[in-house]
Amino acid sequence: MTVLITTSRRPTRRTRSLCNDLVKVIPGAVKVNRGKMSIKDVAAKTLELNANAAIIISVYRGNPGKIWFLQVTEHSCGWVPPDILLAGVKLQREFGYFKLSPFRKLAVTISEETKDELEKLAKALSNILKVPLIYVSISHKELLKQQVKDFDVTLHVDNDPQFKAAIKFIQTVDGKEIGPRIRIKKMFWQIKRVFKIE
Repeated sequence: MTVLITTSRRPTRRTRSLCNDLVKVIPGAVKVNRGKMSIKDVAAKTLELNANAAIIISVYRGNPGKIWFLQVTEHSCGWVPPDILLAGVKLQREFGYFKLSPFRKLAVTISEETKDELEKLAKALSNILKVPLIYVSISHKELLKQQVKDFDVTLHVDNDPQFKAAIKFIQTVDGKEIGPRIRIKKMFWQIKRVFKIE
């Protein structure tokens, strides 16, 4: 699996840091500086890397503001829902992790009790990243450990007490959250247009 990670134009330091953090926890992810690239240029670069998806993080008031997903084929590309409006992020360094080595195996996890839009998000992320989706019983830690023992890190879709949801990255060897934590304010599920790559 390879996915391209980039930003909108004129990214802030915090947005670049989020990209760097995601590269460490999403196996095969490659960060590309956006510069003056158009969306079609981003799609072409995605193909050049033998990837079929790109994650684009835009800026709002100096912070990461929105996450977009771009799916790419040989002749076309298009936005894939959801568009994720962010409420805030907590970076790896803010968890106390400064020099994490990239992980090799990732799974998306969600609690068995979690339904509706959060389950829809977990399925979408599993599909975009081409990794397994595992339903876990959070209350039974030993069972949870067994369910994810073949993976180095999990992307856990969780409820958030203040906002819509949170995406948390958890190291499976010790069950510790390592970041980044991405808090979600809103998700938009409309299908957007597909356009050709020239």
